[in-house]
Amino acid sequence: MKGLLFRRYGLFSAPLPLSPSRSFLSFFLAFAPAANPVIAQDARQQAFERVFGDAVRLDPAIVARVKALKPGEPLRIDADGDGRNDEYWFIDPSPRHTDKARPILVRVIDEDGDLDAYQGPDLDSDLYVADWKADGSVDAVIDYTDTDGDHDVDEMAMYYWSPKDHFLGRDALRCWWGRDDGDDNLLWYDVNYTYDQALCQWRSHFSGDETFVAFGLTAEADHWVSIWENPFLFYDPDADGCSEVVVRFSGLADRVEALRYSFDADDNAAGRRTHDYDFSITAIAPNSRFTRGDNRAGSDLRIPADLTRGLTLRGIPTGGWLQREHAQKFARQAAWARALLTWDEIHSNTAEDFRREPQERWEGVINHASRNFPQVGGPPTSAFNKRNEVATNPASPLKLYYHPADRRLHLKGASEGWLDVDSDFDGRLDARYTWLDEDGDGYFDRRRFDSDGDGAIDSDEPLAPADRRDVELDWKTIAAFCRQYPIETIAVQERRLQASVQGTATAQDWVPPNIGWESERVAYRAYWGQFDFFGKSKDVLIYPTIGAQSYHDETDWGIDALLVGKTSGIGGLTLYHEGQPYRVQNPAGEGGVKFEKREVAKGPVRAVVEIAAAHIIPERSDVAVRMTCIIHAGHQETEIRAQVTGLEGETLLAPGFMKLDRERHFIEPQEGFFGSWGFQSHVIGDIGMGLVFDPKSFREMKDLPDERRIVLSTSNGGNLRYWIIGDWRRGRQYPIAPTVENWRRELRDLAGLLLNESTVTIERPEEPGNGN
Repeated sequence: MKGLLFRRYGLFSAPLPLSPSRSFLSFFLAFAPAANPVIAQDARQQAFERVFGDAVRLDPAIVARVKALKPGEPLRIDADGDGRNDEYWFIDPSPRHTDKARPILVRVIDEDGDLDAYQGPDLDSDLYVADWKADGSVDAVIDYTDTDGDHDVDEMAMYYWSPKDHFLGRDALRCWWGRDDGDDNLLWYDVNYTYDQALCQWRSHFSGDETFVAFGLTAEADHWVSIWENPFLFYDPDADGCSEVVVRFSGLADRVEALRYSFDADDNAAGRRTHDYDFSITAIAPNSRFTRGDNRAGSDLRIPADLTRGLTLRGIPTGGWLQREHAQKFARQAAWARALLTWDEIHSNTAEDFRREPQERWEGVINHASRNFPQVGGPPTSAFNKRNEVATNPASPLKLYYHPADRRLHLKGASEGWLDVDSDFDGRLDARYTWLDEDGDGYFDRRRFDSDGDGAIDSDEPLAPADRRDVELDWKTIAAFCRQYPIETIAVQERRLQASVQGTATAQDWVPPNIGWESERVAYRAYWGQFDFFGKSKDVLIYPTIGAQSYHDETDWGIDALLVGKTSGIGGLTLYHEGQPYRVQNPAGEGGVKFEKREVAKGPVRAVVEIAAAHIIPERSDVAVRMTCIIHAGHQETEIRAQVTGLEGETLLAPGFMKLDRERHFIEPQEGFFGSWGFQSHVIGDIGMGLVFDPKSFREMKDLPDERRIVLSTSNGGNLRYWIIGDWRRGRQYPIAPTVENWRRELRDLAGLLLNESTVTIERPEEPGNGN
């Protein structure tokens, strides 16, 4: 079905009694009745036109003109005749899209009046209308919205057609609406201008402070209805950029069917791991599909009206849905029919098939189905090495307690618990723990252990009630408690499936006079003293086969992200002597500087190349500059160690950075970093460039017509150490849609790390018996 692309597990996983591993699309294709494709297409078009009006009526004459253009070449249209372009049409050549949709014709409608000033569409207040196969009919729409006028994305909505919608029981226009509550400018990735779970989930942010809700609009309805995931909420209470709490409600309108409430209990994401959840409480509502065993939407658990609020999507109101400021309290206090705690005891919250998806799940800890509790959402975590505790009459409000006898946090009200251990990860049971509440007081009073998984109990110990204490289901309380009382886990060595080690690589003269060095994250090169970089959209080494394909258009791995012209590019050097500049470059091959280059090292740890330049000052043949360029595996920045010989006194070197279109830049001399963020070309899009340097070396920034030079003083012996970094927005893990402020924060963090390296001091060993 052309109008339905979603293949989802977490966001769109089918509820029981369907097999939870099956996607909604597979269910629909298997069970939906046959329909007249012309009638279905008319219904789809009518639904889109109801919401978007003329924006989704594609003029056949314009469609024909766009199809005659080269892929990516734009057709700009001044729709209202005011002398400014309002629309931007093109065939999208991006390799991220799939063959089932190509060619994709895109009509972008500028809704904030900056199309010409920005030299193209942007991702803050523009509407993208996508026509798969360029057949003149609309298949998907993405709406980006800047709600506060700061020129970054605050909300986005993805619209698509859902014939015989499983949740609503009839044809519907569906919408995934997301809001960037934390203003980190990171939201959803798309393929074919819609969301595909397998292709998009790990490049959609789903972290920090964010909200998203699924909505549906049927032909007879006067408002959008919140359905399925309504809402999905991410919280970042310590403001480190990574969410510590995620709450997922599923249901229909104000009727809640299920909850998943997940926590980073030990708070060890430290701003580096986007998703790092340790446990969840999954709860199901009374008289819901999960308790009834049928597939009918709804339940007896309703959200009070004063906790809900609606919004307007393209002029049509939504029904009220649970607001994020009330959601956690409601989750704790609602009258749930059953609840389940699932604790990841090996700190590896992956899907059950971790070889296929080794990443830690972004949805929280998704429980595995058991005989007394259904799976809610998917893909589920493994049935092994996860502690499960079921409460058929959960405490209200939901609460944990700590038991000093086994040093674990448990679900208050749970009557039974179990932990199936697979110590060698072969998919078979090796041992089993069970917990029992024999007196029915809501606390476990016995733990049993089957040491070899044969069903026979080898250890049966009472859990005395002394010193056990209740713990509120609140992240700050839990995190503080875990810092004071370390939580016990099973003695299983954590083992995650790691990506194969790429290491680093070098290459030279695939096109003379190039020399290049790379990690799996980025590649740098130099020619004639100008510096350039390749942006990557996946972890891969390109230099072993460089030259096998053109890199001037986007490839499956990335693109040549910088068009340096006659500039320094990203960090090409200029030498200043007695107030005069001498470029350590031959821009575009023009000049008298003599270069030698060589590959020094490459391997699993780092790559090193060396570039030597002479005849820099015409009358001083003894003056030379040597640059040693180093990159480490897993790193995006490259270290440059420059040495000037032949000059006395203070010597100045200036890495130069070409100016970009629609550029913003910043420099923080006292913190030791410079950065710029701007637009390179329509083929490349937005890029960032940065420099990290010792603050003591900074002298000035020179603003020239085509570039900026950061003038730095060398130390004694003419040595200078600094780092350059290039970034391609489309290649970022979360490319929708960072701005210069994101880049500034990232460079500040990078400078803090690079300029404050840890040191090791070796002292005499202590004498025995000294009391220390």
